[in-house]
Amino acid sequence: MRHHPVRFPKRDPEWRWTDGGWHIDGKDMQHHVDTHKLVLVMLPLWSDIAPKAGGTVIKMGSYKIGCRVLADAAPDGLNHDELNRRVLPLTEDAKLMEMTGAAGDVAILHSCTMHGGGINFGDHPRMITNSFLNLKEKPRFDRPNPDDLSIYERSVAMALDESGPRPGSG
Repeated sequence: MRHHPVRFPKRDPEWRWTDGGWHIDGKDMQHHVDTHKLVLVMLPLWSDIAPKAGGTVIKMGSYKIGCRVLADAAPDGLNHDELNRRVLPLTEDAKLMEMTGAAGDVAILHSCTMHGGGINFGDHPRMITNSFLNLKEKPRFDRPNPDDLSIYERSVAMALDESGPRPGSG
């Protein structure tokens, strides 16, 4: 699944990160911590994106919270709306980062990353593609040798090992 969001310049007198729309991708799926579907979000840039020119805004470290929320919801997982409803308040204080880059660059996000479209205060439309990467098989977090974990498996395992905001922790 792909879509091609374009952000046109706005002439708003007050700069801000985003106009809302915080979300984790995967609208039409049930989310599970051990899924092989939609494990990475890839954002190829079709235009240069300077600071404050509409780059995707990322809540840093939010993928860890998303992984923990999904682990706590196992084995049933969560639908898209419920996942976002649970993760968003836990990421309120997350540091924000705006994706910038040159045409041809590709940003790769963990699938549990809370993000939103930045407001384009630049002079040109911002163009990207939003596409997803699936694994051939479900990740395995039980490998006897931790060095055998894939980068994706390692990122989820590390997120689950860390302490931090969890559902119901206030």
